[in-house]
Amino acid sequence: IYNLNEIENSRLVIKNNNGLVFLSNFFSNNFEKCHFFSLVRSPYSLYEGHRRRNLTTGIKDFAVFYNKIIEKFIHDKNNLPNYNVLKFEDLISNPKEIINCLYKQADLEMISRFRFKAKKLMDDNGNYSTKFTFNKHHWFDLDNLNQILNPNVNNNQDKFLHNDEKKLLNELTRDCLSKLNIEY
Repeated sequence: IYNLNEIENSRLVIKNNNGLVFLSNFFSNNFEKCHFFSLVRSPYSLYEGHRRRNLTTGIKDFAVFYNKIIEKFIHDKNNLPNYNVLKFEDLISNPKEIINCLYKQADLEMISRFRFKAKKLMDDNGNYSTKFTFNKHHWFDLDNLNQILNPNVNNNQDKFLHNDEKKLLNELTRDCLSKLNIEY
C-alpha cells in the first residue's frame, strides 16, 4: 500500500511487453513528458518460459510473436520522443547503474526504494521458487536489488532448450534483433 506522499509524487511505470507495447502511441499522445524504456530479453529464455506455460504452439509461432514485439520497439524508437530500448540482461546484471541511468534519462529525482512483485524464478536445478511471499509486493533499497533480481535467470532457463532449438530461434530472430544491434 502506498502512502499519500508516494501517490502524489508517483509516475506511471508500465512493463511494456506483449500487447501493451502497441499502446505506445496512445501514451505518447496523452501524457506529457512520457518516457519509454522497452526491455529486450533473450528469445531463448522467453521461448522457454512461453513453452513451459503453454503460451505458444512452437518455435516458429513464438518467433513471429517475438519479432512483432521487436519490430514495434524499433518503430517506436524511431518515431516517438524519449523512447529507449535496453537489454533485460543488462538491467538484471547491473541494476543500480542501469536504474540510475534510466532516472537521469527521464529527468527524474532518484528514489531510494523500489517496489517489486515477487515471482518464482528458475534456479540452477530447474526448480521454481522465491524467498519472498509469492505474488506480493515487496520494497527494496537500491543497494539490495540483488535480493530479488537473479542475473543467472536466463542461463538457468536456457539450459532447458536443445541446441537445435537455440539455433532455429537465432535464425528466426537474428535479423530483427540486428536492427537494434543486439545479438544473442
